[in-house]
Amino acid sequence: MAGTTRKRDLLSLVTFKAPKGYNYSIEDHNAQYYSVWLNHHAVYSYTTEKVRTIWGFIRKKDHKIVRPVNATKPGKVVDDLSTCTAYSAMEKPTYPLQQFFI
Repeated sequence: MAGTTRKRDLLSLVTFKAPKGYNYSIEDHNAQYYSVWLNHHAVYSYTTEKVRTIWGFIRKKDHKIVRPVNATKPGKVVDDLSTCTAYSAMEKPTYPLQQFFI
């Protein structure tokens, strides 16, 4: 029971509100990281399993959010949450011409 409460508390580090039709969940990934998943509640014709995507990771030793390289590999620590979105902790791409339209 204590582990469930702790994981729920760790989800508070993900300061984004889950998009409509989604929710976040957290699981043990390995000895160093928790994985944060974005679960989609829609029904898909190709599977009966729940559909989800990796949002990011939380480092266990200091509770820092870490960007995913893919669903199994943590990448770099997130220094600024504004570079993330509700859909992923991966860094938002920037394009050189984008500066003229913002």
